[in-house]
Amino acid sequence: MSKTAGVLLFKFLMTLLFAKIAFNVIGGNTFEWILLVAILGTVIDYPAGDLLILPKVGSFIGAIIPVTFLFYSPEYYFFMS
Repeated sequence: MSKTAGVLLFKFLMTLLFAKIAFNVIGGNTFEWILLVAILGTVIDYPAGDLLILPKVGSFIGAIIPVTFLFYSPEYYFFMS
């Protein structure tokens, strides 16, 4: 297995795990929805985060950027209310 495939598999599994915690345990959504979120999250996050953001700003700042986007998303305020 190539290094990129290993990274994508790990990223997908972690996204699936946290999506399951967030959407199934807390929200009660179906596994199909959770799987779709994990696939889309992996497909969007790998090129945007790992290939564009991380080489330009470094690993620490690259880890902080997605967390700051969370607090500005409408979904955050919907689920927190």
